[in-house]
Amino acid sequence: MLVPLWNVTCKKAWETARPGLIADYVTNHTPYVGALAVAVAEAEKALSDVVGPPKLEVSATLDKQPGLMLTDRVRKVFSARLSDPLVAFGLIGKIRDHILLYSDPAPPTLPGGKELIVPPFAFEFNALRPLPN
Repeated sequence: MLVPLWNVTCKKAWETARPGLIADYVTNHTPYVGALAVAVAEAEKALSDVVGPPKLEVSATLDKQPGLMLTDRVRKVFSARLSDPLVAFGLIGKIRDHILLYSDPAPPTLPGGKELIVPPFAFEFNALRPLPN
C-alpha cells in the first residue's frame, strides 16, 4: 500500500507536475496538491480497511480479560497519548507536510528563491524497498 504510494503515485505526480510548477506555479500547484491529496485519502482508506478489523478484534479480546478491567467497559491503559494522530507520522505524514507546503499560493523555494523545494519521494535514494516475504 505505502510502497506504491511513495515510489510510484507520488513520484509520478511530482515528475508530471514539476515542469508546470516551474513555469507557472500559481496555476499548476492546485491540481498537483489535489492529486496527492486523493492518493493519500485512498491509501488511508485502504490502511483503515486492513488495520481496522484486527484492531477491533484485539480490543474485543482485551475487553474480555478481567484483569485488565477496572469496572465494566473501563480498561486499564498503560501508555501516554501521542500529541499528534498517527497519520502525522511516517510516510503519510511526510506527504501531508509536502501537500501543506505546496498548498500555499507562493512557490515553496530553497533559500535564494530560485529553486522549488523538491519532495523526498522525488529522489531515488529515498525510494522504499519492500521487504522480502
